[in-house]
Amino acid sequence: MIPVHDSLITLVDISTFDQAYQDLLNAELAYIRPKSIEITWNAKRVYHLTTTYKSDLANEVLVSRCYDFKLLENLLTQYLNR
Repeated sequence: MIPVHDSLITLVDISTFDQAYQDLLNAELAYIRPKSIEITWNAKRVYHLTTTYKSDLANEVLVSRCYDFKLLENLLTQYLNR
């Protein structure tokens, strides 16, 4: 999970790829779509735990495995303001 501004997202027409890759992408979509609410909830929870309770001992292992989200958000802001 990394911060991405909407203006930097590009839609991709998967029909331009070979059939094997299209099948792979469609299989991934079929797996992810039904779980999208759970994925979003978990991502928000990880973000909250690692930014709000960063120094909490219970979150120490989680924080050590995650990117510094606040730093990435600041870098994105700098990139957009250049």
